[in-house]
Amino acid sequence: MKLKQFRIQNYRSITDSGLIHVGQLTSLLGRNESGKSNLLRALHSLNPSDGFKALSKVKDFPRHRRLEECSDTTPVVATLWELDNADRTELGKLWARGGTAIAVRIGRAYGDRRTVGFEGVSAQEFDAAAIKSKIRKIVPAVKAKAAKLDEQVRTVLEAAADKFDADVAPSADALAWANKAKPALAALRQAMATADAELTDTQDAHVAELEDLANTIAGDIEGEKNARQWAIAQMPVFMYLDEYPELNGHQNVAEFLQRKEQNQQTPADVNFEKMCKVAGLRPQELQSLLGQKV
Repeated sequence: MKLKQFRIQNYRSITDSGLIHVGQLTSLLGRNESGKSNLLRALHSLNPSDGFKALSKVKDFPRHRRLEECSDTTPVVATLWELDNADRTELGKLWARGGTAIAVRIGRAYGDRRTVGFEGVSAQEFDAAAIKSKIRKIVPAVKAKAAKLDEQVRTVLEAAADKFDADVAPSADALAWANKAKPALAALRQAMATADAELTDTQDAHVAELEDLANTIAGDIEGEKNARQWAIAQMPVFMYLDEYPELNGHQNVAEFLQRKEQNQQTPADVNFEKMCKVAGLRPQELQSLLGQKV
């Protein structure tokens, strides 16, 4: 996952930066106090080394504007990340439709939430006309079977067919349809089994196709949620340095951990911990490895 574009809005001295394209090496050039640092500070807030949190409306919203204009949904950062084949493979494992994604957009506003959206993902299949066609074939078939049964059983099965007809009627909301269709399809199968009636293979295939579609739509929501969480986790941790930090050439990990436990960290300790986060290292694990016998 590679950062290709970003845009900053409504942050300190920046009203709207416009789209900024990012390459392997990107330089920001401008006069002093022209907003270069604020661009980077805003981008840093998308995934900072000290943890993601809400922005300060008082400190970060442009001072020439009324504070009432700022809310938790006021946009600040918008980014575009390019996905490679390995990314698509991982996405496809989490979310079937995610396997075709070419990019992911991740953004943030003033609140403590990030937004994630994927590009190149095919639309969820939901053909209302095809669903209605299958229903028109299933319901008469069930009632035809019911007509051959004793009156008491026939009445129950016909009622089940009518309820199924009403419950699986397609609506504008695919997820709402799936949540109603799944129990309705199960109830129809239960009613058929209770009546000891069977559909033909062709008729049963229509029921199975509706079951598959309902399960796919219901599972798609959870899959997309997992894909969004994956994208957040794949972002690099941003470390913004506005000055040269104090870093010791050698670090005594045991003493560092002791000072941290006692809340006596030095500025050098804080910077060392940030660098560890960026490098994916945990000082506790380093100390544990030092204590192992070779």
